[in-house]
Amino acid sequence: MLLCASCSGMLLGCPQTYHRSLVSTRRHKDDITILYSVTKCQPGSDVSCISGIQVQYSTFDVHINSDFQFSVNGRILEEPWRRPFRSEKLYVSQESFLFAVVQAPGVRVLYDYHGRIYVRLDPSFHGKVRSSVHYLASDL
Repeated sequence: MLLCASCSGMLLGCPQTYHRSLVSTRRHKDDITILYSVTKCQPGSDVSCISGIQVQYSTFDVHINSDFQFSVNGRILEEPWRRPFRSEKLYVSQESFLFAVVQAPGVRVLYDYHGRIYVRLDPSFHGKVRSSVHYLASDL
């Protein structure tokens, strides 16, 4: 299953700053929640942009902002392209100047420099996903 939040990185008529849920799942004891933040692209503009993502998985809390600053459980990752975060359950990295990656068992999240978010879920999540975004392509 593939989920994508994009709108070319821009959303119209959004409040100044808020958080929206992209994905929330229940699978055994490991829940995953993927949130995204939206702020005004420019002061005084009606156009809003995705300004960062948050991935909550197991005991991990990952934040990546639009400037590709990474943190895991409040600890800032220096040079995530060189020294990614690795644990038994989670991998966080900047794969190129365009993509940030958060990977957990059965889940892969890509966040690109243009504010697009891609989420790939294993079939084991079937029937266990809630989303506020309606861009679902279940055959991918």
